[in-house]
Amino acid sequence: MKKTIVCMAFMGIVFGSWAQGRSSYDASMFKIYGQQAAIEPGKSINIADPFMTTRQCFTSSSRDASLLKKQGTAGVKTHVEVFYTKNEQEYQQLKSTNASESVSFLNTFSVGASQASQLLKESMQKTERLVFIATVDFGNYFYPDEPEFTPEAKALLNEGKYDEFKTRYGTHFVSGIGKTSKVTVELIRNQSEKKEQNIDEMVASMEGALGSVSGGFKVENKEEQNKNFRESGFSVVVDVEGPHLNTDSWADAIQKLSKADGDLIDAVIGFVKQQLKDCQNEADALVSRYFLTDFSLYGCKGINWNLEKEKKLGEINEDYLSLCMLIDMAEDAVNTNPATNPNSMIGMMVKEISQQLGAQEHDDLDAKIGGLTPEWKKVIEKGNALIPKLKKQYELFSNVANDVNDPANIIDYSAEEEEFGELFVSIFDKIVEFAEEWASTIPQLGLLTVVNQSGDPFNVYVNNEFKGVVNGYGKLNLQLNVGTTNQVKAVQKSGYTFYETVNYRTVVISSIGEKVEVKIGLED
Repeated sequence: MKKTIVCMAFMGIVFGSWAQGRSSYDASMFKIYGQQAAIEPGKSINIADPFMTTRQCFTSSSRDASLLKKQGTAGVKTHVEVFYTKNEQEYQQLKSTNASESVSFLNTFSVGASQASQLLKESMQKTERLVFIATVDFGNYFYPDEPEFTPEAKALLNEGKYDEFKTRYGTHFVSGIGKTSKVTVELIRNQSEKKEQNIDEMVASMEGALGSVSGGFKVENKEEQNKNFRESGFSVVVDVEGPHLNTDSWADAIQKLSKADGDLIDAVIGFVKQQLKDCQNEADALVSRYFLTDFSLYGCKGINWNLEKEKKLGEINEDYLSLCMLIDMAEDAVNTNPATNPNSMIGMMVKEISQQLGAQEHDDLDAKIGGLTPEWKKVIEKGNALIPKLKKQYELFSNVANDVNDPANIIDYSAEEEEFGELFVSIFDKIVEFAEEWASTIPQLGLLTVVNQSGDPFNVYVNNEFKGVVNGYGKLNLQLNVGTTNQVKAVQKSGYTFYETVNYRTVVISSIGEKVEVKIGLED
C-alpha cells in the first residue's frame, strides 16, 4: 500500500510539471529532403529518428487534437524577415533550412552520400533574390490536461521496464503545436552587366562557396540591395502557405513600388504587412511548430537529450554534407577537366577570369589543371575514409542513452579532417596560381569602336600611329591597352572639296574588356 501511494504521489508531481519540460521545434526540422515524419498532436515519437514507427502510448480520447487549447489571450502577430541570396545554391539552402540558418539534427546519412551531394550540387548561376518571408502567428495550442496512458504503457513505467517502453513508444510525445500562415515574396533580379571583379575577389568568392552549408542570408547592406534591384529591375514570385489569397495583383503592385522614391525594401515590407490583414482566419493556418515533451518527466529513465546534443548532431550533418560536396567536386575533376567543365566551381572561376580578360582560349591552363588528377584522387580517398567516422560519431551522439561530453562516446577524427582540408586547399591554391600565371600572360585590353557618320572614308590614327581606314558609314574596331589615355585623330581620306574634315577624340581605357565608342565624320 505504501509503495502504491508513493508511486501515485511521484506520478502526480511529474504530471504537474510536464508542461515545463516542453521543447519547441520548427516544423521544418522534421522534414529531410522532401520526406515528412509522421508527427501530430498526442503522437509519441523517437527523437533520434522521428521516421521510426512507434505505438501510441496515450488513449485516443485523451490525445484527440480537438482538446488542444490556445495558450494565453494574446492576439495574432505578424512578422516579416528579409533575406538576400546571390545564387541558386544559396537560395536552395535558405529554403531547406526554412530561414533558421541551421542544418537539422535529423540523420542526413540515411539518404546516402550520392543523393546528399546531388541535392547540394545546385546551379551556381548568379540569380540574385530578395526573399521576404512573412508570417501570421496565431499562437500555441496545448492539452489543458496531460493525456492518459494506455494500460500497457502505464504498466511498463510502473514496472520500471524503461528500455522496453522506449522501444515501443519512443522518447517524446507531441504535447502542443503552433499555428502560422506564411507568405513568401521573391524579388528576382534581372540579369545586368557583369560587375568588374579582380582575381582576388573571385578566389575569395570561390573559397566562400566551399564553406558552411548553413545559411546566414539576412540582408546586411540594405542600401546596396535597394540600389541594385531598382537599377536592374526584377520579377516577382509570390508563394502562399495556408491562407487563400488572390496574389495576382501583388506582382504589379510591387513593381510599382520600384518606380517610386524611397526605400524599396521597407516599401515591400509595408505592402506585405498591409496584405497580411487578409490572413487573419485561423482555420486556414498550418502547423509551423511542434512542442515535444520527453518521457523522462513521466519517470522513464535513460533519456539523455538536450540542445547541446541537437547542436552537435546538426554540426555532424553539416560536416557530412560539406564533405559530400567536396568529394563530388573532386570526382568531377577526375572524370572531366574542371577547367572546361561549366558545372564545376573551378570551371566557373576559369570562365570568369577568361571572360574578364576577353580571352576565350586557355589550352595551357586546361592542361595544367588537368594534370592534378592524382591529387584529386587522394582527396576522394581521404574523404571517403572520413565518412564512416562521421557516421559512427553521429550514431553515438544520437543514442538517447549517451552523453555527448563523455569521452567514451567521442571519436577523434580531427587529424584526418585537417589533413583532408589541407590537401584540398593545396590543390585549390595550385589552381589559383595557374590561373594567375596564365592571366598575367594575356594582354589587358579594352575595345575602341570608331563609328563613321559620313559617307566618305577616314584614316584613323591613335597616338599619331596609323591604325586603318574606316569606310563611309562604317565602323573600325581597335584594341587598346588598359590604363592608357589615347589621342585619336580621324582625317577624311577623300570626298572633300576644299579641305578634309579632321576630328580629334580623347579615349581612356580604364578596365579590362571595357568598350568605348567614338563618332567621327562630321565637322566638330
